[in-house]
Amino acid sequence: MDLEKEKLNQILESSPVAFAYHRMVFDKHQKPVDCIFKKVNKAFEKLTGIPRQEIIGRQITEVFPGIKDDEFNWIKAYGRVATSGETASFEKFFGPLQRWYRVQAFSDEEGFFATLFQDITEHKKAGEMGREKERDFPDMLARYNLDLKHTFCNQAVESHLGEPPDYFLGKTFLDLKKEGDLGKFFSAMQRKLEKCLETGEKQVFEQSLGLASGRKHFSITILPEIDGEGNIEALLAITRDITELKKAEEQRRFLDAILENISDSLVVTDSRHNISFINKKTEDLFGYSLEEIKGCPISVLNPEKEEKP
Repeated sequence: MDLEKEKLNQILESSPVAFAYHRMVFDKHQKPVDCIFKKVNKAFEKLTGIPRQEIIGRQITEVFPGIKDDEFNWIKAYGRVATSGETASFEKFFGPLQRWYRVQAFSDEEGFFATLFQDITEHKKAGEMGREKERDFPDMLARYNLDLKHTFCNQAVESHLGEPPDYFLGKTFLDLKKEGDLGKFFSAMQRKLEKCLETGEKQVFEQSLGLASGRKHFSITILPEIDGEGNIEALLAITRDITELKKAEEQRRFLDAILENISDSLVVTDSRHNISFINKKTEDLFGYSLEEIKGCPISVLNPEKEEKP
């Protein structure tokens, strides 16, 4: 048993992940008010910049005096783990060190708990830079929490839908009462968000809207955003204006219909004289379908059966 414990200590000491073991301190009402460091590894010393001799045996409020003023109640969260035995995972900004950490806390004995820390500050900074780019992104972007309430909308939303981002924030699509096309769009968005959250699968659909700027066609993609443990932490909707693309498709279909119904045989080739289109008359005349000879040299339609020697 001692050998196993020693081996575990060696693994923890050499681990690149910061580790600390604590004893919870309670007041006379059994409310958690502090905790005492019992053990830390080298990675924890490196993470905090504090040598272990200045940590072991001291209360966390002594080592980090500003912890009680932090926005997040660290002692309360750790107290819940130490008393209930539950495991907790969270990402929080730690004011005393001005860094972001991904934390896992667990307990092997009532009144005691262990923590694992990863510094994710650079990741968070990159995320903030990404958020800045999202605000100016030409497509409509919206992010939703697990209650399907809007937590972010970029400026493109206002440009297209005529409502500022604040109109959506903190609300679900069920909270937004709209009539006509916009009401149908909001209902469709709510259904697709619910399905994405339920299945974890990407949702893609198209919607046509009559807006102040005219009738617009949109392609909507809804994606789950996954945290470090593989769980959905948010949903992201990307809505792209495909009106011009739809117009081009309609024009092409119209042109194809004209070409298809020309009474004469018609063959269209590219710059290399390879077939790119034939109409129905040509198919009937030569016995080939467009699928069979598309990309082939036009010589395949030469009526001469054999070449002279």
